[in-house]
Amino acid sequence: MKVTAGWAKRDIVSRYEEDKLARLSRRDFAKNTSLGALGGLTATSFPALARPQGEAGIRPGSPKRMTTILREMLRSPGVIDSPGIHDPLTARIAESVGFRCVNLSGPGLGVVTCEVEAALSLDDLARATNRITNTVNIPLLVDAGGGFGEPAHVFHTVRVLEHAGAAGLCVDDQVCPKRFHYYMDAKTETIATEEMVEKIRYAVQARRDPDFVVGACTASLQTHGFSECVRRSNLFFQAGADYVLLFPRTVEETKRIPKEIQGPLNFANAEHGMPERPNFTAAELNAMGWKILNHPSGITLLYYKTIKDALSRLKENGSLGMDPSVYAPIYKEVYQTIGLNTYYVIEYWTSRLGSRGAPGTYDPEFQPK
Repeated sequence: MKVTAGWAKRDIVSRYEEDKLARLSRRDFAKNTSLGALGGLTATSFPALARPQGEAGIRPGSPKRMTTILREMLRSPGVIDSPGIHDPLTARIAESVGFRCVNLSGPGLGVVTCEVEAALSLDDLARATNRITNTVNIPLLVDAGGGFGEPAHVFHTVRVLEHAGAAGLCVDDQVCPKRFHYYMDAKTETIATEEMVEKIRYAVQARRDPDFVVGACTASLQTHGFSECVRRSNLFFQAGADYVLLFPRTVEETKRIPKEIQGPLNFANAEHGMPERPNFTAAELNAMGWKILNHPSGITLLYYKTIKDALSRLKENGSLGMDPSVYAPIYKEVYQTIGLNTYYVIEYWTSRLGSRGAPGTYDPEFQPK
């Protein structure tokens, strides 16, 4: 078989990468290499072509697990700004614009599936987690609600979500199963401190990877007041929680909490608004001593409003009113973002049905900028 000069210059896998793959068992390979990284491995074999947006090749040295990356971020200075996403596309967009971590929001997932978070099953959450972690090369934190039951169920939840690729999860102290009225009136009930401490202890025991991050969330500030919230949070850290998510009601509480709770703290902005508490930037929270910032509902609210407004225009005017000069570049950007270029490159050089050899069909403009 004749080998063209162009093909000879492009080895599918470098010798270094072949050696790396040979040293990995199938289990280690699955644990350490995401599908996104695998796509990047192929893409890096074509040095003349740009790497697909949102995909990464394996760098020299042992690839780090997402759990290890997240744990290092917790130990490093600065706030981890983690937008609430609800599917692979929103996760990939967040990664492409530079976010280092994303959070799978329970309410967000409930809205986009039209299930309501309180009706979601562990299987629903695991499938969503797996689809997202197969898409991005940044850590994913998962909102696991009440852990789907008692300590034994929490143990199982950790095993399932860790296997699905999550870098960590957060379990809350609300009564499980979650009440549907919570989404209308924000009223909740919390379980006893001792019960929540047991959930945390068994969540920590359940993780196979010691870097898997276990967070605890408490609504006790709303149900029992400031002093009890501080007491619970410190007990959660003693039980093994890596961080605690809680919900200050005022600016003053937001400033006081980091001074009285001994461990990394997670703040959640409320983009729909809270009467006595503004939303904060990562820089503002860093100055107050917080460690993680979530935006659990913002992206989902924007998603809903943008689509509803567009469809309302279509219904009323017969047109979406989309300017081609604006959306033609976005059309290409969408396919860059979802990783089409990885497959395009492979097909270009290998398939009889692809574009190789057809003058003018390879489009350099389709490369990520």
